[in-house]
This record gives sequence, structure tokens and C-alpha cells, in this order.
Amino acid sequence: MIRPLFSTLFAMALIVVIGSSCKKKDKEVPEPELTAVEKATALLTADGGKWNPAPLGDWVTVEGVNVTDLFKDFSITFTATGYTTSGTSPVWARTDTWSFKDDTATTMIRKSDSKEVTVDVTETTLKLTVTWDQTTYEGGRTQSINGKHEFNLVK
Repeated sequence: MIRPLFSTLFAMALIVVIGSSCKKKDKEVPEPELTAVEKATALLTADGGKWNPAPLGDWVTVEGVNVTDLFKDFSITFTATGYTTSGTSPVWARTDTWSFKDDTATTMIRKSDSKEVTVDVTETTLKLTVTWDQTTYEGGRTQSINGKHEFNLVK
């Protein structure tokens, strides 16, 4: 009689020990959602951060007028806090730093001239809009057209 009782108690104790030593699976905590700034920065800098002209005949316009010829061989490469350009560009510095104006990540500020640049970015397309109000005559008047410049770029 004591033996079956002992066996039963031992079996119950063993079940309790085994049951309590098994960790319950914690609920998976979802990763925090990225902020708009983090998302936009990740998109700008993905795959080396290089953006090239869109395969359009008018990938750069000023006030709606095609000025693509003024930006021969242009490309722009972004890092988390800077950019470099190549090719011809009367409105972009060869290299500069930038930051977003606010948490919406729709406008960046170029540090060298404090110009605001509207940013519309996806995984494969980038539209940059900047109002250029300076008139320089380097290379002739056509090399520095003032107005709203829109750049349509792709990865």
C-alpha cells in the first residue's frame, strides 16, 4: 500500500518538476515600427544609395520645362547624413550633408545652402524638388535656370 502511494506521489512530483521546468513560450514581441525618418533614410541609402536618371526624356524639369541636357551624366548617392553627385549639376553641390526638416521625412535641408528639398521616395523611384533662386552665368545663362527643379530618379 505504501509502495503504490509512493509511486503515485513520485510520478506526480516528477510531472510537476518537468512541467515547471518547461519555459512557456513568451509572446513574440513585434519589432518596433520604423519612424518616417528611418524609413525614408533606409530607402535613400539602400543598395549603396545611388540614384540615376529615370528612363524618361525629361527626367529634370524646371517649372515644367525639360532641362535634362543641363544635367549630363548626373547621379546622386546618399548616405545617412550626406550625398555626393556626379556629372553636371548647376543646382547640386558635388558633396554635402543633409538632414530631414522634421519627423515627416518629406523635406530635407541641404547644409551648405540651407535649401529645402522635397523628397518623395519608394524602393525604386526618387523625386527631388528644389527651388533654385540663384542666377549664375557660368557656362552661359542656360547653365543656371532659376525656378522649381524636379528630378525624377531610379535605382
